[in-house]
Amino acid sequence: MKTSFNMMTNNLKAALLLWAMGLAFSCANNSGHSGADASAHQTAADAATAESITIAGTVKAITFGKDGYTAEVQTESDGFYSALVSMVNLGGQERYQSCEVGDMVTLKGIPSDLGGAQQLKVTEIIGISPGPNQALDTKYRTIKPDAYCWQTNKELNLYAQPSAAGKVEGKHFQGELLSVLGTKIVDNQLWVNVTYKLKVKTGYEGQFADGQVMSAGSPTGWIGGAETPEIECK
Repeated sequence: MKTSFNMMTNNLKAALLLWAMGLAFSCANNSGHSGADASAHQTAADAATAESITIAGTVKAITFGKDGYTAEVQTESDGFYSALVSMVNLGGQERYQSCEVGDMVTLKGIPSDLGGAQQLKVTEIIGISPGPNQALDTKYRTIKPDAYCWQTNKELNLYAQPSAAGKVEGKHFQGELLSVLGTKIVDNQLWVNVTYKLKVKTGYEGQFADGQVMSAGSPTGWIGGAETPEIECK
């Protein structure tokens, strides 16, 4: 009987020991899961509450990537931002929009700093619109060479090529009639290919000797660059 009793006692002790070990393991395991879950929830909360900013400016350069692009945006008061625009960060293709150099953009996102350079992970595209050069480029592209047009800038240089470093063919003045042959945007500056007719629109004759245009060199070339070409047609 004593031997049987001792065996029962030993079995009970073993069962209690296994139960205690299992309880300790369960608590430790649950504690680990709770810590991981808390960490994951904290990370999600941090991402959700990260402070967003909105920037507005002109796109100066674009670098395309796998599912989007990086736009170098020059703002009026905060300098340059490298704005990362991707379908993933925007939440899908339906929220994605492309832009061009010279466009005016308004972007919302999470800012960061990389080696002193301002970054923006874009989470919302608020607006994209053509810049002044792009709008004029679109307008002048619709003008046919035989349209009746004249220069409204007071004075413009006519260049042999769309570059301010190129040869100057001559100066032309407000009221001179011209034909628009084409356009080109170079380094975010608009150039318009024109041929001056060496004639004056009615009402502008007083600016010229005897009402006649005096011009040296070729009447065909490019106007624009640093000075936006102003052309009216009827």
